[in-house]
Amino acid sequence: MAEPIDGVLARLGVRRRGDAVLSHPAERFGLPRELPAAAEVIRELTMALDQICAARDFPKGCGLAAPQLGIARAAAVVRIAGAADLALINPRIVSTSGEDVRWEGCLSFFDVRGQVVRPAELALQWTAPDGETISRTFDGATARMIGHECDHLEGILYADRLSPGTTLVGLDEYQDGDRAWQY
Repeated sequence: MAEPIDGVLARLGVRRRGDAVLSHPAERFGLPRELPAAAEVIRELTMALDQICAARDFPKGCGLAAPQLGIARAAAVVRIAGAADLALINPRIVSTSGEDVRWEGCLSFFDVRGQVVRPAELALQWTAPDGETISRTFDGATARMIGHECDHLEGILYADRLSPGTTLVGLDEYQDGDRAWQY
């Protein structure tokens, strides 16, 4: 029998809402000098995501930012269903366009969901673990997930971005969990 998701999150030390590391901007890596340290953080995030995704299916995808593991550095991994992981070191959103309102959740307070306005499209620049600087535009679910993880690196939680007039709802009230976002 698989370990319950709450147990996996606790065992991995995923920081909970209210932990100070989640409310402060993460320190950017000094590249290229700190590339080995950044690659190690990406490795830790990927290994943690492997365990998290083994405990629960995430049809919308899943991401993890270094501060969520108590590492106050600018790195995140975004796992999109059916695609290769995006390993993001020092990501920076260059531009955004459009608006998209969807339900979101977070591994740092897994028992609730909330409606959040995010850009429908974003242009991102980041460094990959091999040192390559990449610029790319994303839309739909991928843009939403990247925006969520980049917010973590700025000390912002999705609950800080709830749509006006909405509140967090418990998982028992949330009806959209077992299917991917439709775009």
